[in-house]
Amino acid sequence: MRNTLWRLSPAALATVWCAAAAFWGSLLPPCGFRWLTGASCPLCGMTGALRALAAGEPAEALRLNLLSPAVALLLLCTALGVRWPPGIRRYAPGVLAAAFGLYGALRVARLLP
Repeated sequence: MRNTLWRLSPAALATVWCAAAAFWGSLLPPCGFRWLTGASCPLCGMTGALRALAAGEPAEALRLNLLSPAVALLLLCTALGVRWPPGIRRYAPGVLAAAFGLYGALRVARLLP
């Protein structure tokens, strides 16, 4: 029972956060990277993109952040307690980190929105 609650807490927290943000506007501080450099970081737009996905607007989500479907899938699978096969469990974190790194580099270089 405790493991189930532990897995559901990030998804529950994200749900409450998105619901509160829908009522009161953005609850997040400004992005420090964007404030310092003027360029979007790999996570810029992720909250709005996840909110757009939840509202059934995938095109808007992709416009805000191209990696939002992958993050939404990971959040959903974590909330449902999906057991990943060993191959995926071994390589997925590195692949996701590389994707965020490449996406961030392309955003900083202003090659992607």
